[in-house]
Amino acid sequence: MCLCGALIGSSVLFGGCAPDEVQVYAPDGAPALALAKLLSEDGADDGIEYTITSADKIISFVDGKEPQADVCILPVNQASNLLGDGDTYQMVGLATHGNMYFVSADNTPYTIENIAGLKGKKIGVVQLANVPGLAFRIALDNLGISYDMQTQSADAAYLYGVTPDEVSPLGEADVYLVPEPAASAKIKAFTAQGKPFYMVGDLQAMYGASGFPQAAVVAKKSFIKEEKEKLEEIMAGLSQAEGYLQTASVAEICASVSSHLEEGLKGTFSTKNLTTEVISRCNVRFEKSVDCRLRVDEFLQKMQSVAADSASTVADEFYYIEG
Repeated sequence: MCLCGALIGSSVLFGGCAPDEVQVYAPDGAPALALAKLLSEDGADDGIEYTITSADKIISFVDGKEPQADVCILPVNQASNLLGDGDTYQMVGLATHGNMYFVSADNTPYTIENIAGLKGKKIGVVQLANVPGLAFRIALDNLGISYDMQTQSADAAYLYGVTPDEVSPLGEADVYLVPEPAASAKIKAFTAQGKPFYMVGDLQAMYGASGFPQAAVVAKKSFIKEEKEKLEEIMAGLSQAEGYLQTASVAEICASVSSHLEEGLKGTFSTKNLTTEVISRCNVRFEKSVDCRLRVDEFLQKMQSVAADSASTVADEFYYIEG
């Protein structure tokens, strides 16, 4: 198996991948789990090359005049900003629906019923400017909770951005919003050191029962037209991922993902931090565009309402509706 690398804005392939192979890319983390079944079944002669890359590089594979990815999983707002006109790519569905959880040294749970308890709290948010932070701000708006990103006061939740390394029971924040599996890993590591850390809330539950549109699956229009059978094969694997993740061993899942990591990338998942509970909290569930486009449109509009440049309204042509 060959792994392809890329430079930002470049369409040069590395690693000797055959040019006629279908190229599928996803960022490490929950989106990689959405491909887990397909990764586990990947064969050298199936004509499809899967590469798990870093989150900060993922847009490079769909950008430029000759983008590399035939199929790509990326944050839904980035998909709307880069590909929303539907000229080159179409969204075939959603892969994940939120994997963000609240952790704190104080074991006070936060739910919809007591969300007002976040007022006056200092909340460190991983990926504040991206989908997780935007979804949190939308949830607070929906629940009538004021927030501030400039100054701390008793009347509002104070949100500020943090890196994963800054998440600690000894840190400045009262509460942190962290993605899985980092949330569980932090809790396990600090608690083992005698510094208790607790999971105290679920952003997806605060946003809504089904979570929020997080990662979009897009496919190149030329690929959709010319390789319909392979597209259907990939979509079937995405649809079966949820069931596969419930039955496969953690070791098998980790091995499937790690064997497809881009060269030099240190993977998020290992048998030390991935459990069946963590997998379930990654909210992997494939929904075709025909079933989720209205929710995506609504989410994009709400993201724009809290941060105007964070997302874009997409054209009808952006959605691939099977005919």
